[in-house]
Amino acid sequence: MATPLTLGLRGLPQEEVILIKTIFRLSSQWLSPQWSVVDDGPVDVCIADSSSWNDDVQQELSGVARIPTLYLSRASNPEIDAVLMRPIRADALVQWLLDTARQLETARKAEKTTQTRATTAAHTRVPALEMPSHAEAYLDHDSRYLLRRWPPAQIIGNDPKRLRITSLLSKQALQVNELSSLSGASLDECEEWVSTLLHSELLDTRVGSKVAVISTEMQSSGVPARYPSASVLPAGQPPKRGLGLMRAIRRRLGI
Repeated sequence: MATPLTLGLRGLPQEEVILIKTIFRLSSQWLSPQWSVVDDGPVDVCIADSSSWNDDVQQELSGVARIPTLYLSRASNPEIDAVLMRPIRADALVQWLLDTARQLETARKAEKTTQTRATTAAHTRVPALEMPSHAEAYLDHDSRYLLRRWPPAQIIGNDPKRLRITSLLSKQALQVNELSSLSGASLDECEEWVSTLLHSELLDTRVGSKVAVISTEMQSSGVPARYPSASVLPAGQPPKRGLGLMRAIRRRLGI
Protein backbone atom coordinates (compact mmCIF):
# COMPACT_ATOMS: atom_id res chain seq x y z
CA MET A 1 0.00 0.00 0.00
CA ALA A 2 1.32 3.44 -0.96
CA THR A 3 2.41 5.78 1.82
CA PRO A 4 -0.14 8.61 2.41
CA LEU A 5 1.15 12.00 1.31
CA THR A 6 -0.03 15.52 2.12
CA LEU A 7 0.20 18.57 -0.13
CA GLY A 8 0.40 22.15 1.15
CA LEU A 9 -0.32 25.31 -0.85
CA ARG A 10 1.85 28.29 0.12
CA GLY A 11 1.59 31.93 -0.94
CA LEU A 12 -0.86 31.30 -3.79
CA PRO A 13 -3.84 33.48 -4.75
CA GLN A 14 -7.22 32.11 -3.75
CA GLU A 15 -8.28 31.39 -7.33
CA GLU A 16 -5.25 29.12 -7.83
CA VAL A 17 -5.93 27.35 -4.53
CA ILE A 18 -9.49 26.64 -5.71
CA LEU A 19 -8.22 25.47 -9.12
CA ILE A 20 -5.67 23.06 -7.61
CA LYS A 21 -8.26 21.58 -5.24
CA THR A 22 -10.64 21.17 -8.20
CA ILE A 23 -7.94 19.36 -10.17
CA PHE A 24 -7.40 17.09 -7.17
CA ARG A 25 -11.10 16.29 -6.96
CA LEU A 26 -11.39 15.54 -10.68
CA SER A 27 -8.18 13.48 -10.66
CA SER A 28 -9.07 11.38 -7.63
CA GLN A 29 -8.79 8.12 -9.56
CA TRP A 30 -5.03 8.76 -9.90
CA LEU A 31 -4.30 10.69 -6.71
CA SER A 32 -6.60 9.11 -4.11
CA PRO A 33 -6.32 7.66 -1.57
CA GLN A 34 -2.57 8.42 -1.40
CA TRP A 35 -2.74 12.20 -1.78
CA SER A 36 -4.64 14.81 0.22
CA VAL A 37 -4.54 18.62 0.25
CA VAL A 38 -4.26 20.23 3.70
CA ASP A 39 -4.67 23.88 4.71
CA ASP A 40 -2.24 23.86 7.64
CA GLY A 41 0.17 21.70 9.62
CA PRO A 42 3.21 19.75 8.40
CA VAL A 43 3.15 18.53 4.79
CA ASP A 44 5.21 16.17 2.63
CA VAL A 45 5.11 18.24 -0.57
CA CYS A 46 4.35 21.88 -1.33
CA ILE A 47 3.21 24.07 -4.22
CA ALA A 48 4.36 27.68 -3.89
CA ASP A 49 4.87 30.88 -5.83
CA SER A 50 8.30 31.15 -7.46
CA SER A 51 8.98 34.35 -5.50
CA SER A 52 9.63 32.18 -2.41
CA TRP A 53 12.38 30.11 -4.06
CA ASN A 54 15.28 32.30 -2.90
CA ASP A 55 14.04 32.25 0.70
CA ASP A 56 13.69 28.45 0.56
CA VAL A 57 17.27 28.08 -0.70
CA GLN A 58 18.61 30.35 2.04
CA GLN A 59 16.75 28.37 4.71
CA GLU A 60 18.18 25.16 3.32
CA LEU A 61 21.69 26.61 3.45
CA SER A 62 21.08 27.46 7.11
CA GLY A 63 20.26 23.81 7.85
CA VAL A 64 16.47 23.71 7.43
CA ALA A 65 15.38 20.63 5.48
CA ARG A 66 13.51 21.50 2.28
CA ILE A 67 10.59 19.36 1.16
CA PRO A 68 9.87 18.74 -2.54
CA THR A 69 8.29 21.94 -3.86
CA LEU A 70 6.70 22.80 -7.20
CA TYR A 71 7.05 26.52 -7.94
CA LEU A 72 4.45 28.35 -10.04
CA SER A 73 5.74 31.12 -12.31
CA ARG A 74 4.75 33.27 -15.28
CA ALA A 75 8.34 33.55 -16.53
CA SER A 76 10.93 30.82 -17.08
CA ASN A 77 13.64 30.55 -14.44
CA PRO A 78 16.51 28.14 -15.25
CA GLU A 79 17.67 28.21 -11.62
CA ILE A 80 14.50 26.50 -10.41
CA ASP A 81 14.46 22.78 -11.19
CA ALA A 82 10.77 22.12 -10.45
CA VAL A 83 8.74 24.93 -12.00
CA LEU A 84 5.26 24.93 -13.57
CA MET A 85 4.39 27.80 -15.85
CA ARG A 86 1.16 29.66 -15.30
CA PRO A 87 -1.65 29.19 -16.23
CA ILE A 88 -1.70 25.84 -14.39
CA ARG A 89 -2.01 22.79 -16.62
CA ALA A 90 -3.87 19.98 -14.90
CA ASP A 91 -2.01 17.19 -16.69
CA ALA A 92 1.42 18.63 -15.81
CA LEU A 93 0.43 19.13 -12.17
CA VAL A 94 -0.89 15.59 -11.76
CA GLN A 95 2.15 14.13 -13.53
CA TRP A 96 4.52 15.99 -11.18
CA LEU A 97 2.63 14.70 -8.13
CA LEU A 98 2.76 11.11 -9.40
CA ASP A 99 6.50 11.38 -10.16
CA THR A 100 7.19 13.00 -6.78
CA ALA A 101 5.28 10.27 -4.94
CA ARG A 102 7.39 7.63 -6.68
CA GLN A 103 10.65 9.44 -5.84
CA LEU A 104 9.65 9.88 -2.19
CA GLU A 105 8.75 6.21 -1.91
CA THR A 106 12.13 5.22 -3.35
CA ALA A 107 13.94 7.59 -0.96
CA ARG A 108 12.02 6.27 2.06
CA LYS A 109 12.85 2.68 1.21
CA ALA A 110 16.52 3.61 0.82
CA GLU A 111 16.46 5.52 4.12
CA LYS A 112 14.82 2.58 5.90
CA THR A 113 17.50 0.25 4.56
CA THR A 114 20.23 2.67 5.64
CA GLN A 115 18.73 3.01 9.13
CA THR A 116 18.55 -0.77 9.50
CA ARG A 117 22.20 -1.11 8.57
CA ALA A 118 23.15 1.77 10.83
CA THR A 119 21.38 0.13 13.78
CA THR A 120 23.26 -3.08 13.14
CA ALA A 121 26.56 -1.22 13.13
CA ALA A 122 25.69 1.30 15.86
CA HIS A 123 28.48 3.59 17.06
CA THR A 124 30.83 2.23 14.41
CA ARG A 125 32.98 4.78 12.63
CA VAL A 126 32.82 3.98 8.94
CA PRO A 127 35.74 5.28 6.87
CA ALA A 128 34.68 6.96 3.63
CA LEU A 129 35.75 5.31 0.41
CA GLU A 130 38.63 7.02 -1.37
CA MET A 131 37.81 8.37 -4.80
CA PRO A 132 39.37 6.42 -7.71
CA SER A 133 41.76 8.84 -9.43
CA HIS A 134 40.72 7.83 -12.96
CA ALA A 135 37.09 8.83 -12.36
CA GLU A 136 37.91 12.53 -12.04
CA ALA A 137 38.77 12.87 -15.72
CA TYR A 138 35.13 12.27 -16.65
CA LEU A 139 33.66 14.89 -14.32
CA ASP A 140 32.04 17.64 -16.37
CA HIS A 141 31.12 21.02 -14.86
CA ASP A 142 28.52 21.60 -17.58
CA SER A 143 26.63 18.39 -16.72
CA ARG A 144 23.94 18.05 -14.08
CA TYR A 145 23.90 15.10 -11.70
CA LEU A 146 20.96 13.43 -9.96
CA LEU A 147 21.18 10.71 -7.30
CA ARG A 148 19.89 7.30 -8.41
CA ARG A 149 20.01 5.68 -4.96
CA TRP A 150 21.49 6.44 -1.56
CA PRO A 151 25.15 5.40 -1.20
CA PRO A 152 26.00 2.47 1.11
CA ALA A 153 27.45 3.35 4.50
CA GLN A 154 30.90 2.13 3.51
CA ILE A 155 30.97 4.74 0.72
CA ILE A 156 29.43 7.80 2.34
CA GLY A 157 30.95 7.27 5.78
CA ASN A 158 30.05 9.83 8.46
CA ASP A 159 31.18 12.94 6.59
CA PRO A 160 28.56 15.70 7.15
CA LYS A 161 29.49 17.52 3.92
CA ARG A 162 29.10 14.36 1.87
CA LEU A 163 25.75 13.71 3.53
CA ARG A 164 24.60 17.23 2.67
CA ILE A 165 25.82 17.03 -0.94
CA THR A 166 24.11 13.65 -1.38
CA SER A 167 20.87 14.97 0.08
CA LEU A 168 20.89 17.88 -2.40
CA LEU A 169 21.54 15.50 -5.32
CA SER A 170 18.58 13.34 -4.24
CA LYS A 171 16.19 16.30 -4.70
CA GLN A 172 17.22 17.80 -8.03
CA ALA A 173 19.79 17.61 -10.81
CA LEU A 174 22.66 20.02 -10.07
CA GLN A 175 25.97 21.11 -11.54
CA VAL A 176 29.11 20.85 -9.41
CA ASN A 177 29.38 24.60 -8.89
CA GLU A 178 25.70 24.73 -7.81
CA LEU A 179 26.39 21.94 -5.32
CA SER A 180 29.27 23.91 -3.85
CA SER A 181 27.09 27.01 -3.44
CA LEU A 182 24.13 25.16 -1.89
CA SER A 183 26.05 22.76 0.35
CA GLY A 184 28.75 25.11 1.67
CA ALA A 185 31.41 22.58 0.67
CA SER A 186 34.39 23.68 -1.42
CA LEU A 187 34.44 23.06 -5.17
CA ASP A 188 37.24 20.49 -4.71
CA GLU A 189 35.19 18.59 -2.10
CA CYS A 190 32.16 18.55 -4.40
CA GLU A 191 34.24 17.39 -7.37
CA GLU A 192 35.76 14.58 -5.32
CA TRP A 193 32.44 13.32 -3.95
CA VAL A 194 30.56 13.58 -7.26
CA SER A 195 33.38 11.66 -8.96
CA THR A 196 33.13 8.96 -6.31
CA LEU A 197 29.36 8.67 -6.81
CA LEU A 198 29.84 8.49 -10.58
CA HIS A 199 32.42 5.73 -10.23
CA SER A 200 30.04 3.85 -7.89
CA GLU A 201 27.20 4.09 -10.47
CA LEU A 202 25.00 6.06 -8.07
CA LEU A 203 24.31 9.10 -10.29
CA ASP A 204 22.30 9.83 -13.40
CA THR A 205 23.95 12.38 -15.67
CA ARG A 206 22.40 15.06 -17.84
CA VAL A 207 25.21 15.45 -20.34
CA GLY A 208 27.21 18.66 -20.68
CA SER A 209 29.60 19.59 -23.46
CA LYS A 210 32.73 17.87 -22.10
CA VAL A 211 31.15 14.44 -21.60
CA ALA A 212 29.46 14.65 -25.01
CA VAL A 213 32.83 15.26 -26.71
CA ILE A 214 34.49 12.40 -24.78
CA SER A 215 31.67 10.01 -25.65
CA THR A 216 31.85 10.94 -29.36
CA GLU A 217 35.63 10.50 -29.49
CA MET A 218 35.50 7.13 -27.74
CA GLN A 219 32.73 5.84 -29.99
CA SER A 220 34.58 6.95 -33.16
CA SER A 221 37.70 5.15 -31.97
CA GLY A 222 35.76 1.97 -31.13
CA VAL A 223 36.50 2.22 -27.40
CA PRO A 224 33.51 1.56 -25.09
CA ALA A 225 32.92 4.37 -22.58
CA ARG A 226 33.26 3.23 -18.96
CA TYR A 227 32.57 6.52 -17.24
CA PRO A 228 30.29 8.03 -16.32
CA SER A 229 28.77 4.58 -15.80
CA ALA A 230 25.40 5.93 -14.63
CA SER A 231 22.65 6.23 -17.22
CA VAL A 232 22.43 9.46 -19.20
CA LEU A 233 19.22 11.50 -19.09
CA PRO A 234 18.86 14.11 -21.86
CA ALA A 235 17.91 17.44 -20.33
CA GLY A 236 14.30 18.39 -20.89
CA GLN A 237 13.24 14.89 -21.95
CA PRO A 238 9.44 14.67 -21.62
CA PRO A 239 7.92 11.80 -19.61
CA LYS A 240 7.05 8.82 -21.79
CA ARG A 241 3.83 8.05 -20.00
CA GLY A 242 0.82 10.09 -19.11
CA LEU A 243 -0.73 10.82 -22.54
CA GLY A 244 -3.89 8.92 -21.63
CA LEU A 245 -3.90 10.67 -18.26
CA MET A 246 -3.71 14.09 -19.94
CA ARG A 247 -6.61 13.35 -22.30
CA ALA A 248 -8.78 12.02 -19.48
CA ILE A 249 -8.17 15.07 -17.27
CA ARG A 250 -8.87 17.45 -20.15
CA ARG A 251 -12.16 15.65 -20.90
CA ARG A 252 -13.24 15.90 -17.24
CA LEU A 253 -12.27 19.58 -17.04
CA GLY A 254 -13.96 20.30 -20.37
CA ILE A 255 -10.82 21.68 -22.03
